[in-house]
Amino acid sequence: MSLRWGAILGTAGGALAGAGLAVGRMRNFEQDEVDDRAYRISQNRGQVRLDHLSSYSAAAGFFGGLLIFRTPIAGACVGLAAGPLLVGAERLGVKFPELPDSSAAARDEAKRLARAAEKAVRSSTNGRQ
Repeated sequence: MSLRWGAILGTAGGALAGAGLAVGRMRNFEQDEVDDRAYRISQNRGQVRLDHLSSYSAAAGFFGGLLIFRTPIAGACVGLAAGPLLVGAERLGVKFPELPDSSAAARDEAKRLARAAEKAVRSSTNGRQ
């Protein structure tokens, strides 16, 4: 099996396994618990940094694989795997450029969703009286 197919099959298998594990873990959660967990993850600075570095390195790997090896998917897989390594290197003292902070946008979206939820609760309780 070539490196390309190994990367594709490994990525697909990992995605399926991860989705299955997430469904199994989240099956017994209420919607409020899921929303709370999603909000806490979105506000976790380390997780946001990991997401950004993984996304950017996957994009760089995609284009690098396309230009150099003519296998963009394998390049993207290698780039995506480099994200956690970059975060580890950063924690050991290697300096990388600062990435844009998306937490302000996430806070605004959370506030908008909270207002919409309050409005929905108010309208549903008004109908019961």
